[in-house]
Amino acid sequence: MITDVAGSINGYYKQIYLAVKELLKLKNDNSSVGIECGADIRVFNTNNRNESIEVKFYKKSIGLYSREISKAIYNFYMQPADDHRLYFNTNTKVPSVHIFKECGNTFSLNQEEGISYILHLLIKNESNKNRENNIREYFTRVGIICDNCEKDTCDICTSKFVERFKNTYPEHFVEIIEINPVVQLNQFVNKLRFIFEDKPKDQSITRLKRELKSLLRENYKALVSGFDELILEAIIHKIAISFFDYTVVNSLINNPKIDYKTHKKVAKSDVIGLISTYQTFLKEYKEDMLELKIFDIVEKSNLDEQKILIKFNQEYQEYLFSKEKLDVYNTATIKQYFRDIEMKFKTEHERNAFVNRFEFYNRGFGLLGYLMNLKIKQIVVREDRVFLKGTDGEFLCIQNHGYYDYEKVSKFIGANKQSENEFYRYLELDEFYRYLELEKCSFLESISDCCTTPFINIDKLEMKTSLEEYQIINSIPFEVIEEIKNLVNSNKNLLIISPANTNRKPFLNAMISSIPKKYSFFTIAEDLLSLPAVCKDKPNAIIDSLKDDYTDNIRKMAIAASAYDKCISLIDNYELDIKKVFNNFKSLLKENECVIGTIHRNTSGCKNMMIFEEVGKNLPGFSHVDFNIFDSFIILENYFVDEHKRDVLHIVTKH
Repeated sequence: MITDVAGSINGYYKQIYLAVKELLKLKNDNSSVGIECGADIRVFNTNNRNESIEVKFYKKSIGLYSREISKAIYNFYMQPADDHRLYFNTNTKVPSVHIFKECGNTFSLNQEEGISYILHLLIKNESNKNRENNIREYFTRVGIICDNCEKDTCDICTSKFVERFKNTYPEHFVEIIEINPVVQLNQFVNKLRFIFEDKPKDQSITRLKRELKSLLRENYKALVSGFDELILEAIIHKIAISFFDYTVVNSLINNPKIDYKTHKKVAKSDVIGLISTYQTFLKEYKEDMLELKIFDIVEKSNLDEQKILIKFNQEYQEYLFSKEKLDVYNTATIKQYFRDIEMKFKTEHERNAFVNRFEFYNRGFGLLGYLMNLKIKQIVVREDRVFLKGTDGEFLCIQNHGYYDYEKVSKFIGANKQSENEFYRYLELDEFYRYLELEKCSFLESISDCCTTPFINIDKLEMKTSLEEYQIINSIPFEVIEEIKNLVNSNKNLLIISPANTNRKPFLNAMISSIPKKYSFFTIAEDLLSLPAVCKDKPNAIIDSLKDDYTDNIRKMAIAASAYDKCISLIDNYELDIKKVFNNFKSLLKENECVIGTIHRNTSGCKNMMIFEEVGKNLPGFSHVDFNIFDSFIILENYFVDEHKRDVLHIVTKH
C-alpha cells in the first residue's frame, strides 16, 4: 500500500492553521471555531450565521469534476446544519473561469450553471464512493450512453443527463443519488463559495503563517502591543495545539442530533485568555521549539523536496522582510537587525549561520544558500535545476522556479574563487587538487572551472553532530548511546573497527563531541580530510604514514599527546604492515593513559560476536595480534535499515 503520509500531515497542518485564522477574524467574544464539527472547520457565530469550510491541499492542479471537490460538495449538501455560508478552500488555481466568477478574494457559481455543476458533482461522488452503483444502467434506460461509458458514465453523458432532467429535480435523480429533501438547489448554490489560492503548497503555508501574526496585531491591537515575534508565535502555537487536542475529542463524540453543543471549540474569549496569560506557557513553547529543532535535524538528513521548499520559503520571506527594514545590507547591519528583533532560542553559531545565509540570499544564491544548511554531500547547480546528493546516498532534483539566480551565482564565484570567508572557500577544479597535495583543504566548496561551464559543482565537508542528534538520525538504541558515553567518560582504551567503504566521520564527530569538557584530547590524523570537524578546533597533528620518518613522528606525537587526557589516532592505512600498526598503538599507550584508535577491516565475520577475544581472531589479517592493549571494540557498519542508510553500532567489551 502506498500512502502519502507527508502530504496528509501537511494537509492537516493547513486545516489547523486555517482554523486559527478564522478564529482570529471573529468579532464577538462568544463566537467560536471547531474542527470536525460536521465539516473540516465550522465557524459558530453568535448571530447563528454559521459557516462551514472544507480544506483540500494539493501538489498539483485540481480538476473541475475531481473526487475532492465532489466529495466536499456532497458533504455540504447532506449536512443538516443550516449554515449561512459554505466554503471550499484549496491552494490550487481555479479550474474553470467559465463556471466560476470572482467575488473579491473568493469565487462563486453562476446560478443556472451552478445548479448543473452541483448535480453533476453529486452524481460523480456517488460513482466514486459506490463502485456497484446503478448509474450506467439508469442512463441506458433513459437513452443517454456512449462508447466511453464503460463501468462508469463519462462526464459528457453525465452533463447531458443533468441538462435534460434538472428542471424536474429531484425526479430521476432520486434513482441514482441520495437526495436531501430540505435542500433548495438555488439557495444552496448561493451559499457556496470557493477559495482558489493559486499557490504552491510551500507558499500557501508561508503566507498563512504571516497572515496569523498580522491578524493578531490587527484584531487584538491593545492586548499584543509591544509583543515581539516570539510571543506572537507562541500564542499562535498554543491556539493550534488547542485545536489539535479538541480534534481528537470531537472525533470520538457520537451525537445523533448533530447540534455540536457537546463538541469542543475555541472561542474568541479563549484567545483573549491566552494572550493575557502567555507567560505561563512561554517556557513550554520554548521546550516545544527545542523538540522541533530535533525534528529539524532529522529532516535535514532526509531529502524531501516539499519540506525543503517549505522551510526555505519561510526563511526567505524573513530575509525579504529584513531587506525592507535595512537601507544598507551587510554582515554588520544584519547582525544589528537580529539584535533589534531580539532573536531568541538561537545560539551565536546559529545566528551567524543566519547572517551568512541572508548575505547569500542577497547575492542571488537563494535556495543554494539554504541547501548548505542541510546534511548533503554534493550539489550540482544548473541554470534550470539543482541536483543534491545526500549523506545516505539519496539523490534529489529540484527545478529552479526562480529559487536562485544562476548568472549571479556564477559571476560571484568566478570573482571570488581565490577568496575565503568563515564558511566557504572557492577554488578552480584544477587548483582543488593542487591544494589537496599542499594539505590546504579547509574548504566547504570546490567550484568547476571559472564557473563558465554549464554547471557549478559544490562539495561539502561533514558537519558537527552531537551524540543525541546522531542517535535520532540513525535510530541507535539508547543503551548503546549510554555505553558510548560511559566509555569516553573513562580511561578505557577503545578500538573503532569499520569496513573501508564506511563513512565513519558522522560517528567520530558524535562520539568525540560527547567527551566531557573536563577531558582534553589530542588527535593524530593521516591527512586533513580524515580529521573530523569536531577535532579541527582542538589540538591536532597530521602524519603521513607512508613517509620514512613516520615511526619517529609517531613517537614525538605520543609525547606531545601525553600532555592531554586522551589521544585519538585516526591512522589506518592499508599499506601499513599490521605489526607496524600495533607497534604504533603501543608507542601511543606507552606515553598516554587513554588511546582511542581506528582501523579499517571487513567486520562481516564478527558483528554478532559477544566475546572480545573472538572478535580479534576473526578480523582479516589480525589473527596473531594481541588486542589486549584495548578494553573495548566499537564495530561500526553502515547499511540500509527500513529503506534508509544508517550507521549500526556493536560494542564488545573485554571481561
